[in-house]
Amino acid sequence: MTKKYTKICLTLISFLLLTGCGFKLRTARSLPPQLHQIYYQTDNPYGRFELALKRSLKASNVVLLAKSDSTAPILNVTAKYSYSTTSSISSSEAQVYTLNYNATISIDDTSNKSLLRPQTVTSSRAITLQRNEIFEITPQVEIAKREMRQE
Repeated sequence: MTKKYTKICLTLISFLLLTGCGFKLRTARSLPPQLHQIYYQTDNPYGRFELALKRSLKASNVVLLAKSDSTAPILNVTAKYSYSTTSSISSSEAQVYTLNYNATISIDDTSNKSLLRPQTVTSSRAITLQRNEIFEITPQVEIAKREMRQE
């Protein structure tokens, strides 16, 4: 009897705490009505970030138009990786690379008037490679890229 009472009390307290802090599930209703139908524009339509964003929009019941029309806003998406090295070029030492990922999103109306100015999110990782590792094919780079996309 006390176990059942304790479970009910804990469930009730959890429910009250979640509603008290303003928590609510994200739904398509949380988007403005003007964004329920948009044209999705990107330089890399088959990039991993771009495809993940498309899936998220569709899951939120956003209709993605195949071509721009006269009423729907345009969602512009760009995402790119870059890297630099801060270590010496000597092949006998470990190399430290800084991998950067930038994703920029903006929303324009059909007359190219900005509804949402470009918003950029940047993520970076430092990767140390031994002298016998090649940057382009090491698994560390792919793992870092996946983590930065998820962020």
